[in-house]
Amino acid sequence: MGFFTRLMGVSAEKEQLMRRLLKARVARDPSARAMGQGPEFADSVNSLVLMGLPEATIVTCVESWAQLKGQGLSEPAIAQKIAAFRGGSSFGGGVVDVIRARVLGEHGHSGFLPADHVDWCIKEARAAYGV
Repeated sequence: MGFFTRLMGVSAEKEQLMRRLLKARVARDPSARAMGQGPEFADSVNSLVLMGLPEATIVTCVESWAQLKGQGLSEPAIAQKIAAFRGGSSFGGGVVDVIRARVLGEHGHSGFLPADHVDWCIKEARAAYGV
């Protein structure tokens, strides 16, 4: 685990989850293949870069969801808090809708980011965090 992730308090498990999700995206990305990058690329990305990727946004949002749920907040209140923290509004949507909107809003311009990958990552992160 890199210095940045230790400084920011990112656990090894959280970093491994982000790398696993990134690996899945790189495996599907035709431009990555064209540049000779395979899924192993996810293992070589430094922690600082990793924290700026869509997979990190998803994992961080789902982690917040789990923590807020553990504090007894309702799903609508959790959606509002995540949206407000990420600089937006929940627009009355559920937590998954807020996360999806935040990820696509923050990272949709950055290249290959299929909506089904975002949904799959949310599902995987939810399973990891038990929400």
